[in-house]
Amino acid sequence: MHSKTLDVIFQLPTKDLDFDSPVPFPSLEKISISQFFHLFAEKTKAKLEELERVTMTPAFGHQQSFVVERFGDAAAGKWEKARARLRTMWIQQTKREPEKDDFEVWVEVEE
Repeated sequence: MHSKTLDVIFQLPTKDLDFDSPVPFPSLEKISISQFFHLFAEKTKAKLEELERVTMTPAFGHQQSFVVERFGDAAAGKWEKARARLRTMWIQQTKREPEKDDFEVWVEVEE
């Protein structure tokens, strides 16, 4: 049996998704919201000061999106909830599609 993967795909400043440099979802599970936005900026060469929120969309299931905000009193809690939801959705989807090994979450900048 192959291991199942969940990769996070960041949107580049050109608006294209960077499928060539995915970030494994488990590497995001222990970082703060601030660290996440720093990673996004570093990987995509986006200007950190211009990043306020992103949309995370699983490329599976019903593709329910989550908006993650960098600032605000509730940002850290929303970040934790978004990660937990994504993990749960991914686990459920692996049960629905046991033959599939690779899953993605797309992260796009909110204008």
